[in-house]
Amino acid sequence: MVNQRLRAAVVRIAKTADHETSSLLEKSLKPLLASASAIYRGLSFTRRFLYNYGLLEATRLPVPVVSVGNITWGGNGKTPMVETLSGWFLGAGICPLILTRGYAGGDEAQMLQMHLQGSCAKLGVGPNRANIARSFLQSHGMQSYQHRKKLGESLSLESAGTSSQLWMKGDGKIGVVILDDGMQHLPLARNLEIVMVNAITLWGNTRMVPRGPLRESLHQLKRADVLVLHHADLVAEESLDSTETMLKQFLRKDAIVICSSMIPLHLFGLPSLEAEIGSLRRTPEHSRLPLNTLRDSVVLSVSGVGCPEALSLALERDLQDIDMRCLELQMRFEGRTVVIVLTEKDYVRDPLIWRIVTNAQVLILHSSLKLISTGKTLAALRKLLTAVVSCDVTKGSGGSCGHQTHTTDVIKALHEEQKGGIRHWVLYLMEGAQDQKGSQETDLEQEVQTTSGGDFIWQSLPAQ
Repeated sequence: MVNQRLRAAVVRIAKTADHETSSLLEKSLKPLLASASAIYRGLSFTRRFLYNYGLLEATRLPVPVVSVGNITWGGNGKTPMVETLSGWFLGAGICPLILTRGYAGGDEAQMLQMHLQGSCAKLGVGPNRANIARSFLQSHGMQSYQHRKKLGESLSLESAGTSSQLWMKGDGKIGVVILDDGMQHLPLARNLEIVMVNAITLWGNTRMVPRGPLRESLHQLKRADVLVLHHADLVAEESLDSTETMLKQFLRKDAIVICSSMIPLHLFGLPSLEAEIGSLRRTPEHSRLPLNTLRDSVVLSVSGVGCPEALSLALERDLQDIDMRCLELQMRFEGRTVVIVLTEKDYVRDPLIWRIVTNAQVLILHSSLKLISTGKTLAALRKLLTAVVSCDVTKGSGGSCGHQTHTTDVIKALHEEQKGGIRHWVLYLMEGAQDQKGSQETDLEQEVQTTSGGDFIWQSLPAQ
């Protein structure tokens, strides 16, 4: 209970401006959080500086790497964007390897496994993503540069690669790596940086974690090749225009700004008890329910998206109350069905707990990310993605691989971020900094644990 109160207080502090009224607990936490933020900011800056100056080397893979990340904590649409990217690549016959941190049973990993089941996509889970990628490339091979270039010509943003015909494309060899939550994962070099931003909450109080929601300074947006304003459909047009204008002071001129939304597609019920929990599959067509199933129903929405443990903890305490509330609603709205609607992400966090509910039907909502920007912007994004998958990464950073964030831009971002802390000697590094060279491949001495279902494979390595 105490941990929940502290968590809630920290979240409120991060979301509210300093001049707004705070509780006594929040006021007492602010100085401590501010000190922790200063330490985090210094460590984060030092780490980036070491990589950008070449004192630490990032691993370069022999296939293109697309990073999908964010600059704040919380629900910014990273995992849906990774899934959408995977669908585009699968539709062109390019098999993606998705590298995600965490563990094999995490909600993001389970979501990706469930939605990409039956495709040639592969999922590597674990902290040492460079080693996981090398292991996959050794085991499954990689598509040649010439083959990728040919396939890239057919890449379309209209297809999500979900039809059975598109899903079966690909020879199983890896053609592209997608780095989930990759913006802060500096040990692995990337050819394209996609940054997700929640258009509703933006930067909160604009402070670094844990005092605020920022994982990095806003000046680090200069690294973004593509910035996606997620949930843009839920924001007033004037506010969206203001946000895009504000972003221009941080983004490079050649960066693409695009908008996205989450579109509800269908519902499905709880799997039978005989279904293997933790090894979920894509929902069969016959078990999908149309959205109009909810018509004339009394609907309760329960969600903890963006706060990993919050939903399960709250449910353990409140589920009986929720069930009683459903019974009250049944009595109040006699003759109408009471339905609890969950997101898939909330469901996979604790599938069995929902079987406690007896006074309502529990349905799971499946949604998909959709880009809602203009045709011109989408064409620019397609051109950029095609350039990335068509680039010959074996020639180093000199090849044509998308925008390729320049070292000069990154050092400028570091200089602007710490004007008072870094002296003018940083300017001497701007033109003379060397490109980072990939580290030499090393023999894998770690035991690899692999599970597979159909053609989809995931693999995890223990932390070093």
